[in-house]
Order: sequence, then C-alpha cells, then structure tokens
Amino acid sequence: MMTILDHPLVREDPGKSAVKNVVKETSNVNMKRRIGMDTMEMALIFSERTNEMLWMNPGEGKYIRCQYNISPVAGTVTSDNDIYVLSEVSSKKHSLFKYNHVKNNWERKQSVSRLDPSDDSTPTDYLMEVDGQLFYLTVLDPKVVLKKYNEHTNKWHSCPTPQHDGWLEWTVAVSCNQHIYLLTPAEIHCYDPRENHWCKKTQSDYSERS
Repeated sequence: MMTILDHPLVREDPGKSAVKNVVKETSNVNMKRRIGMDTMEMALIFSERTNEMLWMNPGEGKYIRCQYNISPVAGTVTSDNDIYVLSEVSSKKHSLFKYNHVKNNWERKQSVSRLDPSDDSTPTDYLMEVDGQLFYLTVLDPKVVLKKYNEHTNKWHSCPTPQHDGWLEWTVAVSCNQHIYLLTPAEIHCYDPRENHWCKKTQSDYSERS
C-alpha cells in the first residue's frame, strides 16, 4: 500500500478516531501480488462521528485522511489483502463494499439483511474471512444469524446457527484456524465452514475463579 503512504494528503497529526480493523502483514512471498502490497502493515481507522477514514502505517507513523459516502459498521481484510466493509444503509439492510486500491474508491456489492434493532439494544455485527470465504455474523439476543458471501455470484447464502443457552447480551466473534468462534459469557461455539456445522466447545480453564 505504498501508493497510499506516498499520497500528497499524508499528514503528521494523528487525530482522534477509533480503530476498527487492522490489515494483515504481507510478508508471505507466495501471496498473490498486486498494487500496494509492499508495505508490511496498514491500519484502517474509522471515525466515530464522521464519514472520514484514516489509512495509517503504524510503523512509520504516517496516514492520510479520506472521506467516503459510507458509514461502516464492520470491516475485515482477506488473505489476499482485499478490504471489505459493511455499511449501514437502512434499519433493515447493510451494504457490502470492497475497496479498489487503484481507483481509491469503494465498489458496492450485494446488500445483506440485518436484524431489526430492539427498543433498548442494537445488533452486534461481525465481518470476517475464513479460508477465502467472507462471512457476516450478527447477534441480537436471543438471535444469531450467519451468512456467507459468494463473490462470483454476488449473493449471500444463509448458514446454520449455533444452539445456545439464550444468554447473548455480551458476545465476541473471531476467526481463527479456519473456524469462526462465538464467545458468550457462558459458552464458546465453533463454526466449521468446510463441514457447515456449529459445535459447542468444552468449558476451558480461563473461567473466572474465586
């Protein structure tokens, strides 16, 4: 992403923003090469109060400010260093956008349905990649929805949901080792994309002790 760092809009003042996503390192020599892959690390930062985004190189302390007409709610970076974000477009849908490194713009993809917010809470949205596939996970107690994006057809497909105990007021979802993990205060659920199946993990030793 050296083209971004060499952009004339690079500034030295870090500003005030919330980090939402970090781009993966590109040191793998076998990775598919393309424009903008010479920088080892890059961070994409979304401002909480504006449509401004910051492209930042943490190691060099440089970044540029850009403004886009989207309101990101979740984002991820694929193993091919493609950047995707979900943007809120209505109370019923999020739109998927893919960043075009050459044109410095966001290409709109297929929209995906979101859970309707309740009176006192809103859904928690996650966008992640597993083994080259893009997944959208959204949680609003007691509902969990998982969908997979097919880039070739530009369509979303529904996936199974985990059998949980109904306690989803607090959750964290991560992708690791070609699986998706959903952590709740009482349980850990694991989704295997290859098997298209959820399983509940055994309670681990990290539980709080008296």
